[in-house]
Amino acid sequence: MVSVKVFKPRSGQDAVRNKRWACSLSPRCASRLDVSANDHVRIEDGKKALCCRVREIHEKDKYPLRVSEKTRDNTGLEHHAEVSVRKQIPGKSYMKARRTGDLAETVWDDLKQSQILIYAPHGGDTEFGTDDAAIRLYRKLQNSGFDCSLWALHGFNPNSFARWHVSKPGLTLGCYPGLDQVSDRTYELVVSFHVQSKGYTGIGGAIDDSFRKCVVEEMDSRIRDRYEFRWRHNDMRWKGV
Repeated sequence: MVSVKVFKPRSGQDAVRNKRWACSLSPRCASRLDVSANDHVRIEDGKKALCCRVREIHEKDKYPLRVSEKTRDNTGLEHHAEVSVRKQIPGKSYMKARRTGDLAETVWDDLKQSQILIYAPHGGDTEFGTDDAAIRLYRKLQNSGFDCSLWALHGFNPNSFARWHVSKPGLTLGCYPGLDQVSDRTYELVVSFHVQSKGYTGIGGAIDDSFRKCVVEEMDSRIRDRYEFRWRHNDMRWKGV
């Protein structure tokens, strides 16, 4: 952990300036934290905690931490605030995180199976219900005799989306201990849960069209006329690929 002051992005630092959940670190700060571009960092100002994606390592050590205006405005993080920064993001157990508005991590894994990984990076209040859906699927598969693992984050707080909805945790190394554990192997199938503000449910991902179509047909047969399901990538804004 390092203690630093928050600075604005410099002019022309487009990778950070107009992004949410975005920051950059100086070479010295990045080295002390052992982080690289695309890693995540946890920032605390004594009253609240939030997560940022390190968009780049900038040049001058005089400015150890630069945080985008959108991130500061959305979370109430002040320019020139004195903060502590660390590499490991989850702060507390699930119940304590729920009570205090923090972030918790869940991993259920036998350290060896490579059949199915169920993945919910924005659970809790962040994308409400996604971690619950992931856990229900995990238990259903386990009870049906399938080997599977689960990794989930649970972000709590009325402002959880602004604090914890950071993109691409799968690109990080050493920021989420549970994710590191399940990332040491290749799975036959990964199922990821997300929420979107659209009037349909998209079955996206890199798996072939026929598989996604079968999932849509099965879901439609079970809850017909209640929801619209889409499987063609061209019909979805967020394709999940």
